[in-house]
Amino acid sequence: MTALPLTLWAADDGNVMVNAEQIVNGNFIKFGNVIEIKGAVNGDVIAAGNSIIISGPVAGDIIAVANSIVISGPVMGSIRVAGNSVEISNTVDHNVWAMANSLNLTKDSKIGWDANLSAGNINLDSVVAGKTWLSASKINFGGVAEKDFEATINSDGKIDLTGTAKIKGNLIYHAANDSQLSKQTGATVDGSVERKNLNQPTPNAIDKIFGPAFIFMRLVSLFSLLVVGLVLISLFPKMVLQAKEEMFKQPKQSIIRGLIWAIVPPVLCVILMITIIGFPLALILLPLYFILLYVSKVIVGFVIGLYLLDYFSPAKKYKGNLLWPMILGLALIVCIASLPIIGSLIKMVLVWWALGALISTQKNLLNDLK
Repeated sequence: MTALPLTLWAADDGNVMVNAEQIVNGNFIKFGNVIEIKGAVNGDVIAAGNSIIISGPVAGDIIAVANSIVISGPVMGSIRVAGNSVEISNTVDHNVWAMANSLNLTKDSKIGWDANLSAGNINLDSVVAGKTWLSASKINFGGVAEKDFEATINSDGKIDLTGTAKIKGNLIYHAANDSQLSKQTGATVDGSVERKNLNQPTPNAIDKIFGPAFIFMRLVSLFSLLVVGLVLISLFPKMVLQAKEEMFKQPKQSIIRGLIWAIVPPVLCVILMITIIGFPLALILLPLYFILLYVSKVIVGFVIGLYLLDYFSPAKKYKGNLLWPMILGLALIVCIASLPIIGSLIKMVLVWWALGALISTQKNLLNDLK
């Protein structure tokens, strides 16, 4: 067998294949077009792409975002996925959190802890040892729920308990009327059956923030930031760490410098576009400007994550893989940016902070090279 002791593993054509005889020792982190894992992964799988197929065993968690996700190998940790089409057909020792348009958990699947599923259509035939929470337009349940089963559907939705369905706890469903629950012959509910009134959605800020579509877009945003973050900490770790030192050494100066650099380049590009001669230069500078802002957003996420891990570490100094502060910090940035009004303001200031430090770091680097 071939061992792949790599945390970040990529292929030149954007596709990744881990053959059945290969073993990934450690975490497997990949962003690409088609990602297929037939071999064993002795760690977590973190992936984003168009199509993700995992048929080999995974010793840790699976975190994935893709158009199509198929997981047919055993997972010793939890599954947290979002996509258009998601299918799970093997044992998951811990939790399953999934969001999709079409979600299918076959009879070959088994969830050791809880299931929290949200989709347009859910087909759940697996055994769920913990609690089950479902939210969908249409739900087909033919599996076994060892504990309470709670489902929410819209006013036109349907919950169908097939003949093989067994709910050993209570059944609670949120629906507009009783006829939206269908119980076929053979289906059993050991506990009570209770319908709760369906709360009609209102067009307020809370619904927009915590709606399934918004959450899905936040996940896509997070994984997009991680793509850039992984490149930075893999290829330019020294630059990222130097920017972090600069941010804490002169925070006010960095924010002011970042504000200036956030305003001046767009104004300069507008002036250049007015002049025919400067138009090509403006077309070059403008993309570079947006790239710099995006990189600054990634860096400030990393810095926040590293600061928190330093703070909570016993020795007040985090010594682990740089990936984890990157994930933690970027997740916080995405959450902060989701807050109405105040979130955008906080994000802008944080980006200015990192942008100013990054500019200062590059100036210092150029001076050292002279």
